[in-house]
Amino acid sequence: MRKPLLLLAVIMLLGACASSTPEATPIPASTNTPKPLAAPTPSAQTETIFIEPIRKQIYSELADVQDKGIGDEEAYNEIAKQWGITMSDLRAIALEGIEKGWLPTPNRKPPTATPMPPALIPPSPTAVPDWVAEIAYTLLISTFSQQYSETFSQLGPLLIEAGSNPLLLLDADWKISVAAHLEALQLTGWAVQNMDVPDRFQDIHRDFTQAIEHFDIFGQLLAEGIDEVDMDKLDRATTEILAGTALIDAAAAKINALQP
Repeated sequence: MRKPLLLLAVIMLLGACASSTPEATPIPASTNTPKPLAAPTPSAQTETIFIEPIRKQIYSELADVQDKGIGDEEAYNEIAKQWGITMSDLRAIALEGIEKGWLPTPNRKPPTATPMPPALIPPSPTAVPDWVAEIAYTLLISTFSQQYSETFSQLGPLLIEAGSNPLLLLDADWKISVAAHLEALQLTGWAVQNMDVPDRFQDIHRDFTQAIEHFDIFGQLLAEGIDEVDMDKLDRATTEILAGTALIDAAAAKINALQP
């Protein structure tokens, strides 16, 4: 009976983590500060294809493959297969990258795209006011926190199922599903670690990045514990997710303390 009880212990902590993940509230600007312009609505072609930092990563990898001198179609096929997306999705990401100037190489374009006139390519961004950067940070960290919560919520039922049926630890399809959610945790962690952090939020962000380190260790121990049917690693995975949750709570408290 110890195997299902340990898995259920892990899932109880997953539920605690999901419920305590902060919904970061933007820091309001002072009353004499100009109001920011409304953010443009994302393109319908790309708004559902991962989050922007991951779309940037896909675009960067596409550019790297194209730099090797292979044909455009071959490069697109390779990256689309690697990320498990359609060619249409990848072309939408490539167009977005060109329009937003993600890389300083305007010649990189999808095979069917029409090059954008140089005059329409937006200039390099200038310095962003502190209050704008802080609002952007809190909105983005809220988005990433929600993604963590959703991933944990989706991972939870899989572990509960294994708690009642330990034979699933040997089932290939079940293990692939768990691995996909663990990969999603890693991608979200990568995005958080590569955020631009305003000076006033440096201490808060350290809590987030340390929490991510615990979540990464949790994912590694969980994967190894499942593959090896190792109860000790499952126990240690529980400890890591508890430590990560405590740091997320600390970061949320610090964000709330900055509210006027």
